[in-house]
Amino acid sequence: MFNMIYLLILVLASSLATCLTAGPTAPPHIILIIADDLGWGDVGYHGSEIATPNIDSLSEEGVVLDSHYSQPMCSATRSQLLTGRHQTRTGNPHHVFEGFRPYCLSLNETLLPQRLQNLGYKTNLVGKWHLGFHKEECMPRRRGFGYFYGFLEGGGDHFAHTSTDPYIDSDGSTKFVTGAHLWENYRPVLEDKGQHSTDLIKQKTLKVIAGHSGELPLFLMVSFMAPHLPLQVQHDYINTYQHIKDEKRKAYAAMVTGMDEAIGEIVDGLKHKGLYENSIILFFSDNGGDELAGGASNKPLRGEKMGYLEGGVRTIAFAHSPLLQQRGYVYKGLIHVSDWFPTLLELAGGDPQESGLPLDGVNVWNSLATNSESPRSEVLHGIDPLSRLNHEIFPEYEFDIRVTAAIRVGGWKLLTGNSMGCGTRQPWLCPRIDPHRPPLWLYNVLEDPLETNNLADAEPGVVRSLLDRLAEYQRQSVTPMFPPIDLSADPRLHGGSWGPWM
Repeated sequence: MFNMIYLLILVLASSLATCLTAGPTAPPHIILIIADDLGWGDVGYHGSEIATPNIDSLSEEGVVLDSHYSQPMCSATRSQLLTGRHQTRTGNPHHVFEGFRPYCLSLNETLLPQRLQNLGYKTNLVGKWHLGFHKEECMPRRRGFGYFYGFLEGGGDHFAHTSTDPYIDSDGSTKFVTGAHLWENYRPVLEDKGQHSTDLIKQKTLKVIAGHSGELPLFLMVSFMAPHLPLQVQHDYINTYQHIKDEKRKAYAAMVTGMDEAIGEIVDGLKHKGLYENSIILFFSDNGGDELAGGASNKPLRGEKMGYLEGGVRTIAFAHSPLLQQRGYVYKGLIHVSDWFPTLLELAGGDPQESGLPLDGVNVWNSLATNSESPRSEVLHGIDPLSRLNHEIFPEYEFDIRVTAAIRVGGWKLLTGNSMGCGTRQPWLCPRIDPHRPPLWLYNVLEDPLETNNLADAEPGVVRSLLDRLAEYQRQSVTPMFPPIDLSADPRLHGGSWGPWM
């Protein structure tokens, strides 16, 4: 009897030790590194001709996240990362936040950096914001970041640090306005013009790391503008790729390698400062690569940025940390970008449910730490009620299948409406939309990850089940924000810079 009790105590102690090693014993430093429009096929460990030695080594020594999903566009990914909630709940725009429109990520949302600040973290954002800025309350410093150096808009000139936005003039013509959008805390920055965005982000990130006292845990979000258009290269990286004949691909490759080198220097900075051993480093792309215009490659996946095919939403990602119990493997479990909100909050000692608002993200740390089954089996890729095909109505379905939407449940993935993101331009990139057929595409992405075999006709029961799930999500949705443009935002009225105007 004594031996049985002793054995039970040993088993319990062993189980407890396993749980403890699955998470840090002190609040970890949290480092988020986000690439902008990085393609699935554009890292060395996926066989690319593009040199990414730092990304490759960090992923090899960490955990490659093989089924990590972002949103198809940058604003949506960032909002779900920082709220743990789908944009259908937060009312994000159906496209991205635009400079002339008076909106931002809902001020009713308490963001991840705000929650971490309350837990004693020093919070920093270096790089792209792209969550709205029409009021000061929307700016990063008012949303939980104790320090901000970066870009307000979604893209722009990497050297001039300007961004161009369209508006419809009184005569009905489309006009364009260009303004600077690089800010530091509460002021626009004009003196750094001429330096590439990747270099600036690296320099400011290293400065944040070097200046961190170490007494408080660090939250550092590094949000690169590369390799987002325009294709502009810093230094001599282009010389590495003279063998690539396509000029877009050549410039894109050089931008990716420049970003990779910056990532290596940032990790070296963490080690030099003594922060690395208690750090969690997460890397992912905010969406798939821009194949047609941006020189990226999502191959062998089909689709691209702005669409819900795998090439638009299944993204390069890895977790790297000495705190991971197991490392050096490929994790196949399902992960969505919204999962990082509850995962990181719990690792920091917080309660993700504190706000009382329903979350869509789930804590995936123990699954990653022990290479066990993911707690997630379903991903709502999106529902955009403002994007609707001009097809006939199909009343037999509760969900309006003309609406752009996509969902994955288990291995089944359903797309409706104009969810491809590339129309009929390139049939090899995405399937054509037939105006005489229901706009439905059903794929078993476990057996058919390249999404070549549409099973919608063969599996009507699965189609109806997934449409019912979309209908349920739509019932929980709020109306998306998309206010009319406000010409008061014109940067020419504000010293030449985009920024708060209300």
